[in-house]
Amino acid sequence: MRYFWEQCLGPGVEANGHNPYASPIRAESLAGLPQTTIITAEFDPLIDEAHDYAGALKSAGADVVYTRYDGMAHAFNELIGIFDAARVAVDEACTRIRTSFGSD
Repeated sequence: MRYFWEQCLGPGVEANGHNPYASPIRAESLAGLPQTTIITAEFDPLIDEAHDYAGALKSAGADVVYTRYDGMAHAFNELIGIFDAARVAVDEACTRIRTSFGSD
């Protein structure tokens, strides 16, 4: 994961990683954020962070949908046609986006 952080944040990753734009859970407040959909996979190295972020958003009063797809790994949603759960996850995300823009 350090490699990916370095690719995203560049030098000084430790300091940059504390910036709420890189780690939203570190923001002073999560109040007033828009609807949020968090989709995770059971075997995702970021599942704990995603779960914690969903909880923090809920605690701040945000409208959050958090779904964990059991038996799946990170980026499973890119494998439509291979995993049925991939199509379900993409449909879930698309439905939520349409709903948030008021176009059910």
